[in-house]
Formats: sequence, C-alpha cells, structure tokens
Amino acid sequence: MNSNSSAPPVWRKFLGAPAFEDEEKSRIARLLHIIVLLLLGLSLPYALSMLFTSQEGPAVGSTLLIVGAVDLLELVVYGFNRCGRVRLAAWLQTLFLWGVISAALWTSGGLYSPGTIGYTIVILMGGLLLGLRAGAVVTLLSVLGEVIIAMAQQNDLLPAYAITDMRPQDMLATHAVVYIVIAILLGLAVSSIQRGLQQSRLKEVALAERNEQLQAIRSALEERNRQLSSTVQQYVDYMSEVARGNLSQRLSLVEALPEEDPLLLLGQSLNETAASLQRMIQQMRSAANNLSSAAAEILAASTQQAAGASQQSTAIAQTSTTIDEVRTIAEQTATRARGVAELAQRTAQASTAGEGALSETVRGM
Repeated sequence: MNSNSSAPPVWRKFLGAPAFEDEEKSRIARLLHIIVLLLLGLSLPYALSMLFTSQEGPAVGSTLLIVGAVDLLELVVYGFNRCGRVRLAAWLQTLFLWGVISAALWTSGGLYSPGTIGYTIVILMGGLLLGLRAGAVVTLLSVLGEVIIAMAQQNDLLPAYAITDMRPQDMLATHAVVYIVIAILLGLAVSSIQRGLQQSRLKEVALAERNEQLQAIRSALEERNRQLSSTVQQYVDYMSEVARGNLSQRLSLVEALPEEDPLLLLGQSLNETAASLQRMIQQMRSAANNLSSAAAEILAASTQQAAGASQQSTAIAQTSTTIDEVRTIAEQTATRARGVAELAQRTAQASTAGEGALSETVRGM
C-alpha cells in the first residue's frame, strides 16, 4: 500500500513533460508536450462548437474529420515524444499539421477559408521545435501549398464550396482557436528565449566563477613554479659547493613544502649524503694519521734494526777473519803433524830394521 500511495497518479504522468539527459532534447520535448496537450485540449471544444452551432453542410463533416485526424496524430506524437524520438515527433507534428491544414483549405473554400492563417501556426511550430532552417522549410512548403491551392481555385478544381456557408460564429470559433494557438506558441517561444537567456546568464556567472578559479589556480601554479625554480637553483648551488669539496654546508629546506614533497625529500637525502661523506672523510683522515704514526714507529724500529744489523755484520766480519787465521794455523799444524807422522813412520821402519838385524845377530851367536 505504501508503494501504491507513493506512486504518482496516472493523470500526473500523462500531463508531466518527459525529461532526458540532454538539456536541449528535454527543452524540445517539453515544448512539444505542451503543444500536444494544447491541441488535444482545443480540438474537443472546437468540434463540439462546430457540431452544435453549425447547420448541416459539408463544413461540419469535414471539420469533424479533420479534428479526429488531428487528435489521432497528437496521440502518435505524444507516444514518440515519450519514447525519446523527440525530433521525429517534432517533424511528424509539423508536417502532418501542415497536411491537415492544406486538406482543410482544399475542402473548405481554398484561400477564402479562415483556415489559411493555420499556416502561421505550422511555421511558428516548425521554427520553435526544429530550429531556423526547419522553419524556413515549413515556410516554403506553406507558400507552395497556397500557390497550388490558388492555381486549383483559379481553374475551378476545388470542390464546390461557398464561403457564405459558414456562419460568423463558425469563423469566430476557427479564428479564436488559431489565435489561441498562435498566442501560446509565441508565449512558448518567448518563454524559451527567456529560459535560454537565463541559462546563458547562469552559464556566464558559472563561467566567470570558473575563470576566477582558473586564475587562482594559475597564480598558485606560477607561485609554485617560482618556488620550484628557486629550490632547484639552491640545490644546484649546493651540489656545486659539494663538488668543490665543501661538505660543511647544509641545504636550508623550505618549510612550506608538504612532508611528502619530492623536492623536500631530495633535499633531506642530499643533506644526509653530504653528512655521510663528511663523516667518511673524517674517518679516512683519522686512519691516515694513525697510519702515519705507525709508519714513523716502523721507520724508527727499522733504523734500529739496520744499526744492529751493521754491528752484527762487523762482528761477523771479524769472526770471519779469526776463522781464517785459525784455519791457517790449523793447516800449518796439520802440515807439521804430517811431517811428524812421516818422521815417526821412518823411525818405526828404522826400528824394525834394527830389530831384524839384532835378531839375526842373536841367532848367529
């Protein structure tokens, strides 16, 4: 029950104009919807007035037939307009109404008929719904239709009909309907123009606001560009100092930059790199000083070792001389020993010979 009660009534759906995403399409659909409802609303009173106030004659039957055709056409146009075929519905409305008016003129006295001003409705409708070019086309068709009817009327080709067959109230009703439709179409045209002007003003205001926003964005971008150029130049100067060996300076980072700004992160990284290089160089200098001290100590120890080695060399030289003298003495002693040995050997041989001689002497005694 809640869903049924919240749903809009059928008559409200029928009277409500269709809306689409395209603004221009929605505008034309709204105008066409109003025209359809207008013609449907005027057709029934007009038909009743002609039916109850007119005497019997050809005008009554043809008028009722035309009114029925118009109502049927309006229902078809209404369906196309609801389905989104707005331009097709507009062309169908304009051309069919042009045909109905032309048929009415052909059967109702030609150019003497009060329906000739109906072409004005068609021209206004075509220009209002389809634009200037369509209005020009409908105007040419209307002129062409009147030319054909005039030629046919001049040659007595039109059905026999006397303008005097219509009473003044019939002509008044016809003129009143036409005037009402023209007035409403003009009102719609003026309303459409005013709506367009209002939308143009709103778009102009929105465009001005957008231009102000774009100008503010442009100023912010230019300020940002100047800030970036200054920061980049500062970084270039700093890297030049680092390249010349000056590692004591540090970049003065821009505090206005966001925490995650790439330039700010780059500046922090450059400062950390310079600090690391400075610490590394200090460590290398300390290590070089330590190496220099150790080298001096090693040089002193090597000098002492060289002096000791010189003394040892002198002692070794003296020892070598002593050894040579001892060897010479030993050689002389060995030579003398060999002489003593040879003498002892000769003595032993002489002793042996004497012992032999003594033995022979004893045996001879």
